[in-house]
Amino acid sequence: MRFIVAAKARADLFEIAQYIARDNRERARTYIVELNEKIRAVAREPELYAVKESWGGAYRSALHQRYHVIFRIEAEQVVFVRILHGARDIAGELGRKWNERHPGRHLPPLDPGIPG
Repeated sequence: MRFIVAAKARADLFEIAQYIARDNRERARTYIVELNEKIRAVAREPELYAVKESWGGAYRSALHQRYHVIFRIEAEQVVFVRILHGARDIAGELGRKWNERHPGRHLPPLDPGIPG
């Protein structure tokens, strides 16, 4: 299937490469090659990956080590939207508000004694 890598996903790849390159430039290069291979593999059979209802919308994810390669299937193409570390607030990064991720729960009011 055809695919595109959105600007934010390309920026994520760049940030991942820079982060890894701090310790090992060669590993940064090979890791980005691996992520690009994952993208191409997912694009061949995107339906193999389940929709992540908790993220909102029709997002799917393919895991590469600790990173989620996040995409949607739109018409006749796969759109890769983000590549995020699993420790991140993925739903938040994808635009879901806290109250949408935690229905029935409310943020406590700010303590008036805390400047802010």
